[in-house]
Amino acid sequence: MKPARGLVAGATTALLLGTALQLVFPFFVGMLVDSTLASQAGSLDADLPQWAGSINNVAIVLLAVAMAILVCVYFDTAWFMRAGELALRELRQRTFERIIRLPMQFHASVRAADLASRVQSDLAVLQEFLINDARMGLRYGALMTGGFVLMTTTAPSLALTLGILIPPVVAVGIKFGRSIARVSKQAQERLGDSAVILDESLQAITSVKAFANEAVETRRYAAAQECYFQVVVANSRRRAIFTAFILCAVFCGTVFMMWFGSRQIQLGNLTPGEFTRFMFYLAFTGSAMGTVAESFSRMKRAQGAFERTQEILNVEPEASAMTPSESQPLTGNVRFEQVSFAYPARENAPVLREVNLTVTAGETIALVGPSGAGKSTLISLLLRFFEPDEGALYFDGVRSSEIPLADLRAQMALVPQEIILFGCSLMDNIRYGNPAATDEETMDAARQVHLHDFIASLPEGYQTKAGDRGTQLSGGQRQRIAIARAILRAPRILILDEATSALDSESEAMVHDSMRALFSQRTSFIIAHRLSTVRLASRIVVVRDGRIADQGAHEELIERDGFYRDLWTQQLKP
Repeated sequence: MKPARGLVAGATTALLLGTALQLVFPFFVGMLVDSTLASQAGSLDADLPQWAGSINNVAIVLLAVAMAILVCVYFDTAWFMRAGELALRELRQRTFERIIRLPMQFHASVRAADLASRVQSDLAVLQEFLINDARMGLRYGALMTGGFVLMTTTAPSLALTLGILIPPVVAVGIKFGRSIARVSKQAQERLGDSAVILDESLQAITSVKAFANEAVETRRYAAAQECYFQVVVANSRRRAIFTAFILCAVFCGTVFMMWFGSRQIQLGNLTPGEFTRFMFYLAFTGSAMGTVAESFSRMKRAQGAFERTQEILNVEPEASAMTPSESQPLTGNVRFEQVSFAYPARENAPVLREVNLTVTAGETIALVGPSGAGKSTLISLLLRFFEPDEGALYFDGVRSSEIPLADLRAQMALVPQEIILFGCSLMDNIRYGNPAATDEETMDAARQVHLHDFIASLPEGYQTKAGDRGTQLSGGQRQRIAIARAILRAPRILILDEATSALDSESEAMVHDSMRALFSQRTSFIIAHRLSTVRLASRIVVVRDGRIADQGAHEELIERDGFYRDLWTQQLKP
């Protein structure tokens, strides 16, 4: 709330002033009653001021107080809503920024849809609380407190009787509140589960359709919704019982206090005006108690949502700045020294075992080997998505942990196996590799991967939207956009993970021409099973069972009896 503390202060002042005027209102109502009775009796009550002898004067004061209350309500509502929206904007931004900066180890252990649910659903709950519930809780909390004080000063005997009835109601309210908070947190978790299924089904809609599994996904979603429904219904029953109990206590207490107050008037201990004033305070306090109880249950629900959000904010982000600094650029020397690694979820199953690999600047390395051998894991360590369990990785002789992540990744480019484009224009998708690039530089990168003519032929050209995740483009076109990104970035270290797997032979041959020029200027790592791409490398490294099994030039490895020769033979058989 810090960015909106001025608004909060102003809104709180207006709210408390409006509440004070609401508490003053019954005083003048009681004065109106006593003034009326006094005028009927033909004499002014000694306790009334001279100006209150006319009911017209009292009515004018009542109208003025009512108008002042409306003005205060307008300002406290408007300012609290603005402050709440500012706070939510800050919290959303902070949460998104933290999610983006969290290490890959965290993202590998949490489903993306669950994170999206926390940003959307949980923050929506917090939004409702900050904009409405917090304001109403503060308003009616102040109204309830002030009502109690004024009831005590107006009619002590009635207030004492009321004080005996209140504690049991409060005790039951606290017990219900804790139960509602616990179940509300469970409801948020169940809602997150259903959101995950929805997101997964939509992301994999092609597979769902291809395998005719619409009914399967519908049942999965229905089961998750049923779990959420059961928890919500159970919670709604608790809240309904709680609300009914509070209302019952209010109504029964009001009837009792009306009877007791009437007896006090008969005995001459109270004036009708004082009793009217007291009953107004009682009505204010009773309604405030019901609202405060409801706000309390909503606060507990918001607390559950905030705890889930706070879990993200408490995770330690990657130790890097958001933007790279002006550090010394890399030349491109890379060295893996006795590197061993196992993923956190499979600590007893090492993926890499004592890997030693030295790459000189400007060298192009092809990583080949069977699936699961550890090729992609080497790339993940290179990008510092994960840190080695044993050994170390060096860039230009400097240990990787000593180089700020932003500085390191600013000099690297990745063309992943699974290309996911953003829903913005094709121009912006290519320029994602270098947001500061000009339009001409962006188009030049597209020309190098033979994509310019295709884009120029589209009705909207480079401003054509890529569609959700780039589904409006073919796999080969998406790969060429990803390669154009890498070209535009002009990195010192280039990484291609099956970067041409979706290209046809003709497109691959054209792209290879651009890739040769790209490789000659920087250190490059290629993961590929198609040997036409592998032969672009100056050195081929064979990875098997998490170790470097062999390495050398293409001609050298062909002469040896090993995995690479078998792979070459298999691909030449047709």
